[in-house]
Amino acid sequence: VDTFRQGDKIFGFAQALTEHGALSPFIIAEPSRCSKMPASADFIQAASLPTAAVTSLQALRDAGGLAQDNKVLIIGASGGCGITAVQIAKAMGAQITAVCSGGNAELVKRLGAHRVIDYKVQTVSEALSGEVKSFDLIYDTVSSPDDKDYYSECSQLVKPGGHYIGINAQASDWIRYFGSRMTGLGLQKKSFTMVVTDHSTAPQDLKTLAEMMDDGSLGAVLDTTFEFTSEGVAGAFERLKSRRAVGKLVICMPE
Repeated sequence: VDTFRQGDKIFGFAQALTEHGALSPFIIAEPSRCSKMPASADFIQAASLPTAAVTSLQALRDAGGLAQDNKVLIIGASGGCGITAVQIAKAMGAQITAVCSGGNAELVKRLGAHRVIDYKVQTVSEALSGEVKSFDLIYDTVSSPDDKDYYSECSQLVKPGGHYIGINAQASDWIRYFGSRMTGLGLQKKSFTMVVTDHSTAPQDLKTLAEMMDDGSLGAVLDTTFEFTSEGVAGAFERLKSRRAVGKLVICMPE
């Protein structure tokens, strides 16, 4: 290892997505998946960033090509990926419309959203009925086999040449995603792109996020921290499965 020195504080990814994750006081991590922590962050704040923030950065910057003054719709704006996406989009100079519950609206506005749609009060299509084909990018962090399919409701809001980006989707979309990768054919729905975190650029992306955190354009938003006990771990996964966490969940190892 020549990237880091003993005593360096680092953050990053434990293992590849094709392997199991880590809940352990000690792990072996590849240097190519890590970077030095933001100077302004503690370990809990830094631990909350890699997966959610790197995914959002790659979705908005790389897959979506988000640019200054672009209009972006972020669905699930108060969840882990959504909260980082709002801040990244703001830093990129985008005009942000966010979808979340009314109880989280003020938080999302403080982070950078210009307007918020409370999905409990009206559907996104109702709220944006006059803005068909007006968004450069839609970032959907909610749609999944276990949740609502927002693509069918919101895809008509994307401009010609724009992007609808999901980080999860319905089962049929996953089949098309893997089919596209295996065959090289474009099997996805119109304007739809599935983003799965690319660890090959981890050091550069983590460095970008660390710089954003140190200059104040990106902050860690924590829903709950849990102790590394049987009860704490179980509670963390129950909270995760509820899909009602506002920000990130962090399991804290004993010192």
